[in-house]
Amino acid sequence: MTDIEKRVKNIISGNHCSKIIQVSYIGKRIIKDIEYSINQDAYEEICKKYFGKKLYISNHKDWATEEIIEAYFGQSKIEDIFKDPKDPMHFAIRPQFHWTDSKKSQSNFLFLQTCRKPQLSYLCEFLSSHQS
Repeated sequence: MTDIEKRVKNIISGNHCSKIIQVSYIGKRIIKDIEYSINQDAYEEICKKYFGKKLYISNHKDWATEEIIEAYFGQSKIEDIFKDPKDPMHFAIRPQFHWTDSKKSQSNFLFLQTCRKPQLSYLCEFLSSHQS
């Protein structure tokens, strides 16, 4: 086995790569070229067998399956509500044309409250519908 063959074998030594990627070498002692192909049947079999499966575990025995899945996917929306204020560009406000600093502060405060209202109402609705 040449150095190149060892390197290629190392590259495709992942979980299922050696089953999916078929490699052939042109040249016996001196490798002049490497050809590869994808074994589509093996790829589809591995995808069906190993990928795309999830297991949801809940301690809410009284919830229906739909409620558990809805709560799981709703969690990312809740996380976004808390993540957005940490983003410095989320509430980027251009300079306002007000005469005094207090009017700028009031305007910015009202603007931020208006932006947060839909998220806060979603949060309240989500929490009230998923109380145990």
